[in-house]
Amino acid sequence: LLTRTGAVTQAIKLFEEAPYRTTGIYNAVLKAYSAQKRNGMAWEAALGVFSDMLAAAEAGWVDKGRKERVVKPTHVTYNLITGILGGAGKWQIALQLFDDSMPSMKVRPNAYNYVSILSAVSRYGMWETSLDLLNRMQQDKSGVKPVTAAYNSVIRAIARAPREGTKRKREMDTWQHGVVLLEDMSRRRVQRDAICMVESIRMFGAYGQLGRALDVLQDFEANEKFRSDRMRRTHAYNAALEASFLSFNWQQALRVVQQMNALKVEDNFYTYETMVSGLSVNAQWERAVQMLEDVRASKKKPTEKMFLKVVSALEKAGKDKLASNNTCSS
Repeated sequence: LLTRTGAVTQAIKLFEEAPYRTTGIYNAVLKAYSAQKRNGMAWEAALGVFSDMLAAAEAGWVDKGRKERVVKPTHVTYNLITGILGGAGKWQIALQLFDDSMPSMKVRPNAYNYVSILSAVSRYGMWETSLDLLNRMQQDKSGVKPVTAAYNSVIRAIARAPREGTKRKREMDTWQHGVVLLEDMSRRRVQRDAICMVESIRMFGAYGQLGRALDVLQDFEANEKFRSDRMRRTHAYNAALEASFLSFNWQQALRVVQQMNALKVEDNFYTYETMVSGLSVNAQWERAVQMLEDVRASKKKPTEKMFLKVVSALEKAGKDKLASNNTCSS
């Protein structure tokens, strides 16, 4: 119960006062830390608990809660610590545990473990590492089969390839690995879900493949199950908007917005922020100002980024008075 409410302090107190520590107690404390992902230092404490568990396993501590079996990390343990480390940006440590600790503890990774480590690695754009993990998953002889979430993570990693200075450090054909992945999903009969479609749009958009991004959006719209997922549907259109601006095609972005309105697709703050930012960067200051007014008219509070982008566009266009007005109204 304490772990469900995120009461880490109480959970740790009970952990420290426990007459003996079982595998379940260790996992419960890690679960409590996993609920505190916004605490930037929680990963260190969680890693300390995990290290203590490893020491207990190596020392042969008895787990009285599991019929006298030795305390040792389980698949759940590794999922929890991987999620905590991944959320804190410590994917290298998570990967080291996956590569070294799991084999030493004789815990063979299952599908959830692969998805967990892929999620930790992919959010930081480590696409080559992600692709290697997926290949290992495909070649795993213990019966683990690649699942949709695993492919989604690799596609996400390709879209988020790391930056070097102001430019993305990626080869021109990196996006083609994504095409191969999508084809491999079809060959293996791994079903694509709404998340896969959204990540694919983002991936193609990030590499200037606007036509492919819009094709995926069309496929998304043609699937009734995907359309019923209102949140992902909004994300798909937002990704298409971003793809349009990344290809310097603000006219296409306007068409995407028109389609959203015609199909009554829900918008959100990111929709407006993407439009205001994209139009401003493309020197369409009049449209950017109008979009900002639309946000105000909808009784939503424009974000600071929206104002900064519009003001910058107005100043570049020599509209200093308008820029001042928008600064004051912020």
